[in-house]
Amino acid sequence: MWGDNQYGPNCCTGVEKVTVISRYILVVFFCIPVSAAAADDWKYDDNYRAVLLYLHELVDYEYSATWNDRWERGLLKGNSLRLSFGSITTADLFNNIRLRINQEVGKGFRFHGDFNRYASHHMDLEQEANWMGFEKHVLGRIHFLVLFNPAISKEEIDARAGVLMVDAERSRYLSLTLRFDDFLYTEKNDRGGESIQEPIGLQWLTRYALGRWVLFSEGTCLRGFKRRFPDRERSPEFFYHQQQTNNFTIKLRYRTTDQAFFETSVYHYRFDDRQSGYAPDYRYSYKNEIVHGTLKYIFPLTAKSRIRLALHHVFQKARAHGFQDYAYERTEFLPAVVGEYFLSPRFTAEFGYLGTVYDWDYDHPSDREDYRASSYADKLKLGFLYRFNENSRIQFSLSHEPSPSKFGGGNVQYLMFF
Repeated sequence: MWGDNQYGPNCCTGVEKVTVISRYILVVFFCIPVSAAAADDWKYDDNYRAVLLYLHELVDYEYSATWNDRWERGLLKGNSLRLSFGSITTADLFNNIRLRINQEVGKGFRFHGDFNRYASHHMDLEQEANWMGFEKHVLGRIHFLVLFNPAISKEEIDARAGVLMVDAERSRYLSLTLRFDDFLYTEKNDRGGESIQEPIGLQWLTRYALGRWVLFSEGTCLRGFKRRFPDRERSPEFFYHQQQTNNFTIKLRYRTTDQAFFETSVYHYRFDDRQSGYAPDYRYSYKNEIVHGTLKYIFPLTAKSRIRLALHHVFQKARAHGFQDYAYERTEFLPAVVGEYFLSPRFTAEFGYLGTVYDWDYDHPSDREDYRASSYADKLKLGFLYRFNENSRIQFSLSHEPSPSKFGGGNVQYLMFF
């Protein structure tokens, strides 16, 4: 069976190193907008009734566990890129883009770039960052990191500094950095805003392998910002704003054979937003929490086929007061079965069945707005993967609900190591 190669290509040397870095920085800046502004109107509850919300973004359009395993092994080895675009409505496109650059540029120095964009319906704000900076070897396996996230508005520039520990192959690692978001806000914002509490916290990335076991985790823990706006002429709508976004992922993988493994994971997301304004439209508080757990098993069926089994569980709890008043809870179980058939060393076909059993509860002061719903929905999926070489592959897939009148969708994924 044609499996996944363990390592990415070797780093280039000499002038080519700087050329690679320059080329991909330009690609990111021209293809990915530097910052995105939050909408002025209330959109936090737009997708509460979307039946396929999580089935699309967390199951249908997710990277396979074998892709993720290869990606995580190579995060600090060299350079890598992965993309996933998928239709989530007739008007909106799911975006999951990440470019990692780890390029040796001189003795003891490496350039680090981590360019990320995640735009979906279940996230309250689009996630976007263009981290770049340098790694400096200090002693043994210990390295020092300094990174910046530039923005077109100087008030939104972020910084990180910390330590990185890696093994000789750079496949086992621990990165721990202290993060300073919007550290120029008070000096550079045009509303006369003053920081009461700076958004400071920790960001980590780690992978540890021991025998057949692999542990991976990535996340951010920030205390969030609190700001006041004493000048009503410069800030006529509101006089206080606080916001906090935190998330983390932890995975545990156990390989039963060279071609089969179990994986369990937990993802936690929390968003808090509170604003005090002069008019009712600008007075609100909102909290949203999502917990996503998975259990997966991937195993070969024959020499040329493989099965991917998965069970996802999602729990969401959201509360709003002020401009909007409601309490919302959503629970879903999402099973998935995907079969892969290796047509040749380059081509793979896959067929899958994806489902969701959901329960929503929306409590609102008005009986006309209050609702509860529970049911089942499913989709069939057909995909084709093409391997350009051992370090580059692309996948196209189509999925549709069994009823012809229901929603279909397409997805494109690309993975490259260079």
